[in-house]
Amino acid sequence: MRPRGPVWLPPAADYAALYDALSCVTDCGDIMNRPTDTAPANGAEDSCTPLTAEAHHRRLAWQCRRGLKETDIVLNAYLDDHFLQDTAAHQAAFERLLACQDADLFEWFTRRSVPEDEELDAFVKHILRLLGAQD
Repeated sequence: MRPRGPVWLPPAADYAALYDALSCVTDCGDIMNRPTDTAPANGAEDSCTPLTAEAHHRRLAWQCRRGLKETDIVLNAYLDDHFLQDTAAHQAAFERLLACQDADLFEWFTRRSVPEDEELDAFVKHILRLLGAQD
């Protein structure tokens, strides 16, 4: 049982330190989508290092976890079976696809609608073709 009463939150100054500690991610930007070419806050040294291939794969696998099981299945199947063998352009498109909303992904994967972005539309068709989806 959870204790009742007020919830303790650290002072606002601690949020900035926590954010800086958690913001080291990749060349795509940090967890808040800030470009990584910005200087760290509070004059701190940047101790971020690029992700290893294994860590990058784990990050993508975590991002494939969605609220809809149908989208989870498609995204994880592509990541596990095709991502590493696919072209760099398709890998980049996959990372762009992961930034899309679950409802949109569901609509695209079930062919109820298509992405407005032509590159994403071609990539969704590519994924469905690789996974053996029938027309």
